[in-house]
Amino acid sequence: MNHASRFHKYLLLPLTVILMFGVLGSDCDPGSDSTHSVTAPNTPTGPSEGDTGESLEYETGGSACSRDHDVEYRFDWGDESTSSWGSPNQSMIFSSPGAYSVKAQARCAIKTDITSEWSAGKDVTISDHIISTPSTPTGPSTGETDQSLGFSSGGSACSQGHSVEYRFDWGDGDTSSWSSLSSRSRSYSSAGTYLVKALARCATNTGIVSSWSAGKSVTITESFFGTMTGNDGKTYQTIKIGNQWWMMENLKETKYRNGDAIPNVTDDTEWAGLSTGARCAYNNSESTANTYGYLYNWFAVKDSRNLAPSGWRVPTDEDWKELEIFLGMIQSEADNLGWRGTDEGGKLKEEGTIHWNSPNTGATNESGFTSLPGGYRCNDNGYFVYLRECATFWSVAEYSTDSAWLRGLYYNISGVCRSRDYKRLGFSVRLIRD
Repeated sequence: MNHASRFHKYLLLPLTVILMFGVLGSDCDPGSDSTHSVTAPNTPTGPSEGDTGESLEYETGGSACSRDHDVEYRFDWGDESTSSWGSPNQSMIFSSPGAYSVKAQARCAIKTDITSEWSAGKDVTISDHIISTPSTPTGPSTGETDQSLGFSSGGSACSQGHSVEYRFDWGDGDTSSWSSLSSRSRSYSSAGTYLVKALARCATNTGIVSSWSAGKSVTITESFFGTMTGNDGKTYQTIKIGNQWWMMENLKETKYRNGDAIPNVTDDTEWAGLSTGARCAYNNSESTANTYGYLYNWFAVKDSRNLAPSGWRVPTDEDWKELEIFLGMIQSEADNLGWRGTDEGGKLKEEGTIHWNSPNTGATNESGFTSLPGGYRCNDNGYFVYLRECATFWSVAEYSTDSAWLRGLYYNISGVCRSRDYKRLGFSVRLIRD
């Protein structure tokens, strides 16, 4: 009896497992797909008309999976193309005019071969919207680095009668912004040959763009000379030395960048007691200043209203070192105090003795800096000294509460002096470009 009951129990166990599997494993039963379905999505909504090249967005939804799985959607655009499966919101750009019927379909996101019927179609009419290619830009075929060059294009039209905008590809990896102007300016920082092209777009539907125009070739050569406009409107000659742009003249400005006047202090005692910005002409002679520029105390150099015009600044101590090293000084020597170098000062001084006293040792002006000996004004008594003998230039770098870094050149020395001196002294100023 016990054997029979055990045998009977083991016979019932497989049957129980089979019955359980039949219930619990029904989702895995290949024969059950007949009970798995996805309802058709809604008719797509979106624009009923548009233009070729325009991005149009359509939306559908409303589908459900009989097993509560997520659903995915795709669109039939009516031009023999379909979107990929994904979001119920998708966009389309039609390339040809005509009438199209946009439909949607859904599928189970888990069992992706379970798909719905296609929805009803959304009728869309596409009109031809094109922008004609702009003309080849006109402008100079040659130029120099940092020179502003003007280029013009035009001739584009929108098939819908809208206004057009233009942009330029400058051929150096940069493009202009879009603008209603068909003429733009460009300056190149590096020598080379560049191909300038133009593009147009519809100003109303900015996604409608033309093809690029043919290119205008422009060859840029390295420029070492330029100009700077000061706060007073005066134009100064400038030169590129190494990677730096420097003034070739001593500064002669009466205003800060914001338009405030820089006080012209002529009284010796008043000058010696200053702790605010001031300027003067050597011996208070404007005719002398026309050649040698003004002398400024350090407070004017450091004033937050800016002695330099926009894009320029008073050099730092490190800026002066970079210049000296480019001219041949080694770093350890440039870091020293006092007279340093061999002929670097000569390379900075104007040649001859028209403005410098004889012998103007070592002066070659090889750099083009064209240093002029404007002398200086003393800090303790306001006296003027050493016109034609020495050129002293401020640095914006402060050394202590009452002194700052400077550079000096002398008529009978070919090196360069690096020193720090009282802020109330009146020195010449040369600016460097940002």
